[in-house]
Amino acid sequence: MPLQKRKLGLAIIADRTAIGAHEEVSVKGVFAYKLALGSGRLSFGLGGGFRQYNFNSSELVVLDVENETYNFSELNNTILDVDFGVIYTDNRNFIGLEINQLTSSDWNLNDTDNSAQIPHFKIAGGHVFPMKELNFLRVSAHIRSDTNLQLQSDFLLNYLYQNKIWIGGGIRLDYGLLAQLEINFSKRFHAGYTAGVPLSRSLKTFTASHSIFLGYMLPSDKSKAPSLGKF
Repeated sequence: MPLQKRKLGLAIIADRTAIGAHEEVSVKGVFAYKLALGSGRLSFGLGGGFRQYNFNSSELVVLDVENETYNFSELNNTILDVDFGVIYTDNRNFIGLEINQLTSSDWNLNDTDNSAQIPHFKIAGGHVFPMKELNFLRVSAHIRSDTNLQLQSDFLLNYLYQNKIWIGGGIRLDYGLLAQLEINFSKRFHAGYTAGVPLSRSLKTFTASHSIFLGYMLPSDKSKAPSLGKF
């Protein structure tokens, strides 16, 4: 929700991730502020809320029933969730930093020492090349750390056709290929699909990943067709 001549923004974000026996639900409020810097804009945001973790062992097929690692029915807990981000953008470039889970909370699950949520970060940058009227080519790089502080790097190439359809993909180092599609149905409503296909021999147990998302921009006097990757 934009406020104060579009310099201040407030939002509520709800997210649910469910993979097999593992489920996480996050709800947080976000404060964002934007100011002019040179020919571009510097924006930063701070979010705070809670994250609930649930692990249901009944969803697992355990071959070794005597293994005490899975000798429980369900694990769950709720922790504080705080994030921070800053990004600089102009008409052709963007570069940003996002830090998640600043509170470094302990899940306290099953009396284990490694059930903690530690801070992790994401750095992203890119450039947009105008091709012809309403058509653009974007190159970008994304580097992130996971909860084990291992780095993951994505290099992407996307094409925007007639300010309506984003299509593209790229590579993720030590993983495989990525594909992306986004459609701007209007200046405010957009939907997209992303897929990842593992190719690394060390990831034989991994299958392809798929993600579908919907987005809506609240009305404002400067609403524009949203761009892929929240750019």
